[in-house]
Amino acid sequence: MKPYDEPAVTLLTLSFSGDLALCRMLCASVDRFADPSMHHVLAVPRRERALFADMAGPRRTVMAQEDLLPRWLLRLPMPRPAWRKRLGLPRRDVYLSLKSMPVRGWIAQQIMKIALALSLPGEIVVHLDSDFVFVRKFTLQDIMIDGKARLQREGGAGDGAMYRPWNLAASRLLGIGEADYHGADFVDFPVVWRRENVVRLTERIERECAMPWQLALAKTPNFSEYVLYGVFCEKVLGFAEAGHAPTANSLCRTIWSAPEDGRFPEPEIGLDQVAIAVQSTVPMSLDARADYIARATALAASRDAQRIAG
Repeated sequence: MKPYDEPAVTLLTLSFSGDLALCRMLCASVDRFADPSMHHVLAVPRRERALFADMAGPRRTVMAQEDLLPRWLLRLPMPRPAWRKRLGLPRRDVYLSLKSMPVRGWIAQQIMKIALALSLPGEIVVHLDSDFVFVRKFTLQDIMIDGKARLQREGGAGDGAMYRPWNLAASRLLGIGEADYHGADFVDFPVVWRRENVVRLTERIERECAMPWQLALAKTPNFSEYVLYGVFCEKVLGFAEAGHAPTANSLCRTIWSAPEDGRFPEPEIGLDQVAIAVQSTVPMSLDARADYIARATALAASRDAQRIAG
């Protein structure tokens, strides 16, 4: 899968028909703001490729997610998203494994992200979720800090109940001292990885678990690929060896949940932030999202003009 020149930076998104409209907003922002040297790879379920086909072009490849999974991991037939909601079925797919217990779609998605990062050309992989949008220019300079790739690391954060299984899983998969907290949160957007480290990460998992890395992850019921990668770079390689510069400064303004009163605040964007994200699970209509994005983009442009003017 190399229908394009090898870029230094590859943008990576996994999506599906339930997030189709959000993904269109993301792709429009990539086309408008991401540096032209960056190629965007969009992986979607094979049966849904036709829905995303018009997004493909010189700067974007649309591929089938199934090509990223081992043959022993098979997606179970499921209704379309609208029917899943009516029937109370999981929002994401469920996969039948011939070598483990059934695998939740969220876990399979993380395996796909790692597999795709391994297969891509280029030095740096930047993960973009479907509910993420750029609101100002995004260049290599936004990714690099003193010649090293940025790695989001917020020390002291991520010490909640949701994170504990992720940290324990990282301990086991990496063969380091068992801990339910490794001192930081690595979950933020955009997530920047170095491909060389992903290769070394999967090799480490295979040595410690004595099985293919895909199977080791399929047998792990609850883990975070971002926490796993971050802990590996910090605790196993060390940031200098990993070629990463840890930072707590986010490039994205994120709305993780709806306000209790249902009234969303006015868009806010820092001078060093290049994007906003409104989580797909937040109950905001498409029109309201589009308006929010437009206002955030206008705010970023206004602040950039003021900065240039001095």
